[in-house]
Amino acid sequence: MAFQCPPDCGWCCTHLTREVPPEEAASTRAFRAALRDLGVYHCGDAVTTGLSLSNAEAERFRGVAAQRGVRAAMHPRTFLLETRRRLAVVLDWHFPHAVCPFYESYQCTVYHDRPLVCRAFPVMVATPLSLAPQCPKVPAPRSALRVEVRARNAIERAHAAIDEGAMRALDRGRFALGLAPAEASRRARRYRVVALEAFLGEQPA
Repeated sequence: MAFQCPPDCGWCCTHLTREVPPEEAASTRAFRAALRDLGVYHCGDAVTTGLSLSNAEAERFRGVAAQRGVRAAMHPRTFLLETRRRLAVVLDWHFPHAVCPFYESYQCTVYHDRPLVCRAFPVMVATPLSLAPQCPKVPAPRSALRVEVRARNAIERAHAAIDEGAMRALDRGRFALGLAPAEASRRARRYRVVALEAFLGEQPA
């Protein structure tokens, strides 16, 4: 039987911050430095705070937040900087809240339209199955995690598509390479923001 969230939990909606072990922080810094040399930049706090959203999810939730009068901050999580046209080409977005603004009275108010990262939780890796130990739903058999495993697999496919799209984009423009994180963030705020999918659609084949 598929399990259900406890009615008075909401842990995954209210604990959107995490402590990063020193060894993980060091490897993340090194990985991001290598990506900056290629022209791929990240916001500073995405490792420790909030959720990542695809371009489509970010656009959808901006609309939902505006309709409901909910203050939901979003900013680029991973981006490229096309200098010729001063574009911040966004690969995905960051939802930098410690508590989800769509969580209310132990309920997700956008449950049927929640992003993939929420649908996947508590599955962190689908093969071999790895679960978030903090979730009170686990341990649970794989057979009870069909929806979550499918969502996690969809996330992996989406990440692969983003990586491939970013490499295609970098071949089609003049991009800033090797900037310091503060300078990259400064330019991202000044440049016109465009989704990766739109940028690739605008470019000649």
